Amino acid sequence: MRPLQLVCALVAALCTLAAAPAQVHVVGHRWGFDNTATPGSFNLLTLEVRNDTSSDYDGGVTVYPVRSLMDAGVQHTIRCFLRPGEARQVATSVWLADATAEARVHVLGGKLLEIMPPKVGGTGAQVLLVPKNATPTAGLQVHAYDETTFPSSLAALDTLRGVVLDHVPEMLEAQRRTLIDWLHAGGTVHVFQDIGGFPRFDGDLAVLSGEQAEQRVGAGCILRYSRTLTSAPYTLRKRSAASLPRPVGLHAIAQRLGEVLRPEHNWLVIYLLITAFFVATVPVLAYLQQRLGPLTNTAILLALVAVFSWAIVTVGRRGYGERSRVLSVSHIRGLGRGRFDVCQWKSVFSTTSQRYAIHHDAGGSTYAAPGPDRVSAFTPPGRTALLLDVPLFTAQPFLHRGTFTGDPVAVTSDTDERGSKTLRWDGPKVLRAYLVRSGQVTTLRVRGNELVDEGAATDPHVLMAQTMYVRSGRARRSVQAQIADQAISALLAAEFPRQVRRKPTRRRSSSPTRLLVFCDPPQQLAAKGEGVGEETGVAIYDLMLEAD
Repeated sequence: MRPLQLVCALVAALCTLAAAPAQVHVVGHRWGFDNTATPGSFNLLTLEVRNDTSSDYDGGVTVYPVRSLMDAGVQHTIRCFLRPGEARQVATSVWLADATAEARVHVLGGKLLEIMPPKVGGTGAQVLLVPKNATPTAGLQVHAYDETTFPSSLAALDTLRGVVLDHVPEMLEAQRRTLIDWLHAGGTVHVFQDIGGFPRFDGDLAVLSGEQAEQRVGAGCILRYSRTLTSAPYTLRKRSAASLPRPVGLHAIAQRLGEVLRPEHNWLVIYLLITAFFVATVPVLAYLQQRLGPLTNTAILLALVAVFSWAIVTVGRRGYGERSRVLSVSHIRGLGRGRFDVCQWKSVFSTTSQRYAIHHDAGGSTYAAPGPDRVSAFTPPGRTALLLDVPLFTAQPFLHRGTFTGDPVAVTSDTDERGSKTLRWDGPKVLRAYLVRSGQVTTLRVRGNELVDEGAATDPHVLMAQTMYVRSGRARRSVQAQIADQAISALLAAEFPRQVRRKPTRRRSSSPTRLLVFCDPPQQLAAKGEGVGEETGVAIYDLMLEAD
């Protein structure tokens, strides 16, 4: 019996080892709102996490994008609490650099999940907000989305084009405010009637109430339909008013910012060190050779080589007057009510190798590392901060997206007797200003708070060539001027790519004119953190003017 018992014990042990242990793991995922993603922007990633253990789980779910077999993005750690047997959906915004980018998900105590590249989306998703566990109406042309899981971060709505409503959604205050911010930034809300007519929205959603068939709200639009969703068939109308483009596709700015901070070498000191090295090694050693022994001369020679090599390398590697600092370009779109959607490209230059904890005074802050190089950075759970490793004498780029509050800006126009149009700017001090209309760019003359349109339009590609910075010795411009040149060049390159150059066409009279105003960045936009140093940059207010 004892051998039989031993065999049974061995079999039981092997079965126990072979059985998969209970764990917390991800059982499903969804990209965006319709399971597609848009490269070069933030994309919503929703994960369904399940706790198959017999104890509570209070930990994190870590998500990070991957490209070319290298970690090329910021790790986002989402705090998650699950009771035994419970499943829950968690969401985060992931920056996908291109269509080949993947994402990996890791749960503490669980296995690593690799999410393959998502299907590339088109012009954006349109969703119908439905109550939790509700059965959507059959035959809908849009995807149904649980309104209780609506994101509370504006960056997560980059790939959302339209929202369909026929009732007052059950949302938290942060979700309702984000929906209206997205509308002001250029979104479209389709409002259908319910059984008793149009829904009566209140609070932050009160702007959705009304009877007009089309209503402009900031850069966005509300389209209303005098019928219900159940009265099939129905089609969603297209808005007649144009909107501002999404603040994406400009991540090349982050790499260009690093080129601005090149060390300034003192070549006179380098040449003097090289001359002193030859003087010390040839005449001096020849003189000492007659008085000292060969062993002493060899030791002196090695010491001289070591000292001068260290001095030349130190002087040649770093410049003078260097300090830890941050360069930035902030793309600002007004959301009304003194709120602004700000997308920032930043480059941290460090004179000490350490980890920096960077944060911003913004709501719903989201961070990304859009560069092709490996960046060691992550956002800890429960905090809107970025922990960034910056090696010695290097510039590390990153991207920040958030919603700021501040003093509102305003633009009024006036035309003089000669037909010159003057825009009066009520906002921060203006450095430069441009008008983008009908495929052309007009440089405005800045005169205090007045922006004078003299009608001299320029091809955007010509302006790009003019603003590309070229080092020219003593003719260098200020760091802020270099940043402005890089920003307008990258902005126009994203707006007017060379491969799609076409003959100018007349736009409809309803087509808006974009006003780009370059200003000193407000203090509240600056990065906060111990040791990061001062921040130098420009803020670009991207406004949409009424058609002439």
